[in-house]
Amino acid sequence: MRFPPNRQRRGGNVMALCALLLFVIFGVAALTIDIGLAMTARRQMQTATDSSAREGLRYRDEIPDWLKAQIDDPTSDIAKGMAQDGIDTSDKDQVRRWMTRAQINATYADLKDQNNDIVAQFGAGPEFTIDPGQGDANAFQTIHIPKQGDVVVYKPKVQLNLGNEKNGDIVAGTFTDVQGGETADYTRPDFVPASSGDSTLVRLRRTQSPLGKNQIAADNQDGVSTTGKALPLIFGQASLIVGKDPVTGSSPRHDGTKVRSTSIVQARRAMSVGLPRPELNLQGATPFVIDSALWSALPLTPVTPSVAAGTITVPGLPGSGWFVAGAPTSFGQAVPGPFDSAFDERTGFVPIVEAVNDANGKPGLPRVIGFGRVTVSKNDTILMLTKSASQIGPENATVVLTRPLDSLDAAETANLFIAFKNLPEPLLAPALVR
Repeated sequence: MRFPPNRQRRGGNVMALCALLLFVIFGVAALTIDIGLAMTARRQMQTATDSSAREGLRYRDEIPDWLKAQIDDPTSDIAKGMAQDGIDTSDKDQVRRWMTRAQINATYADLKDQNNDIVAQFGAGPEFTIDPGQGDANAFQTIHIPKQGDVVVYKPKVQLNLGNEKNGDIVAGTFTDVQGGETADYTRPDFVPASSGDSTLVRLRRTQSPLGKNQIAADNQDGVSTTGKALPLIFGQASLIVGKDPVTGSSPRHDGTKVRSTSIVQARRAMSVGLPRPELNLQGATPFVIDSALWSALPLTPVTPSVAAGTITVPGLPGSGWFVAGAPTSFGQAVPGPFDSAFDERTGFVPIVEAVNDANGKPGLPRVIGFGRVTVSKNDTILMLTKSASQIGPENATVVLTRPLDSLDAAETANLFIAFKNLPEPLLAPALVR
């Protein structure tokens, strides 16, 4: 049996459904595109703050030889840049802040071709040029299409914050591993500003309105802090996002999406060092080791060591050291016996060794329990060995373990870390902690 077709017309139903679905479509687009842009910007900002915070702490105690050479060379880009910014190159704090900013600038340096034309722009997320909208809904807002040569990414102009204000872009301080967020006035329970502290904090932020209006006074203070434009809503403008909060007066349609990144780096005990590179003025592991007994007994003043068949002793002090065929560079690394050699003048990172007990209470092989910093020099014809107080290695030192701890039982591993923790005057390295 065949039924006649239903000829009832339903004109306009599909159009009405499409109109209703547009709000859903734009809402989903806002979640994926608008939030995606904010997450991309934050990730790009975080990359810069992570690397630059390490740079800010690395030069706290010493300016390395290669950087001194650049500073002393008036034709170098570093010397020119510091002179232009009025940096006192004898002040390590000013130098390390300038190097922190230079690291951020290098992270966001544009890619250029052989003709010095920009091929690709890099920055802390995209930046839009927009016209203001109308009413609480910020309707009829217009985004300008960039022209050739326009800057389409945010290039932060990081401030050095020489006064070390807590709201600054670069802040020296002391870190404590406690929980708690940052307050509106930039007070943190885990970080207290202090010029001689063990940590460095670096922050980037985009908290202006999308039109470039400052919304937080502490975020844009000359010499202290800087901020950029928040990301405007794009697809979110066509969604059901409210126009203005009746209590706070804030409006995502007008204020955009604020983006921040903060990194904190703290000085911690170095677990690995690299080999020296004299051609690059790069310090590294020394060709000799010192046992923990001698290291603990060494004063922070020059001593005169003796060397016999590769074994190092200091008259009147316990323990010994010895030259090795290959310099150990990592915590836990087993160290071979003496290798007949002699001192040469150098400054480097000396491996400190100890034979810790295993599960049976028997000492195992001498292994590296940490590193210290020493200088070998000559006073006329007399060889001098000078132990340094604990300080941050300005280069070629890391808190990362670069070799696995093999051939150790649980007790020996635990004793190794106890010795590492108790080592006096250890070499330090920057560690990302926030």
